[in-house]
Amino acid sequence: MLCRCPGLRGGQPRTATPGSTTALEADLTLLASNGATDLVTLIGEDERGNLGVGALPRLAWDKGLSWREFLITDRTAPASGRQAEFDQLLDELLTDLAAGRRVAIHCQAGLGRTGLLAAGLLVRSGTGPDDAIALVRSARPGSIETSGQEDFIRKIEFRGLE
Repeated sequence: MLCRCPGLRGGQPRTATPGSTTALEADLTLLASNGATDLVTLIGEDERGNLGVGALPRLAWDKGLSWREFLITDRTAPASGRQAEFDQLLDELLTDLAAGRRVAIHCQAGLGRTGLLAAGLLVRSGTGPDDAIALVRSARPGSIETSGQEDFIRKIEFRGLE
């Protein structure tokens, strides 16, 4: 599942009440009710705070979602020094998916960073990089927003099934 940040609409918190978690809780409940078992957050603590969704990790766990974070700066790809960590994330997520888990991925708008990770999973599974980019964009138009993200996807290695 590729999605925008839970609790946001148009990049802004959905509630007018500062500190309210109602919209965030509703979105997390919706993800869980649609079968998500895991939530991967590609925005860091500071960005979550600025977006008004700082409670996301706690509420995700409260809703029964296994939560993990991998920070990628907006409109970029993971830094070259984090390639091994990103590769590990891909491998862990593919293991989870093979075990029947359903993973929801989000950044702020659910396009650039989210699309990058989704395409990375496809490439690691054996889809060609350009085909992976096209598949993600057909499912979520506007995904993979920069040439740097495209280049990063083209460098991901297929590892095959073990």
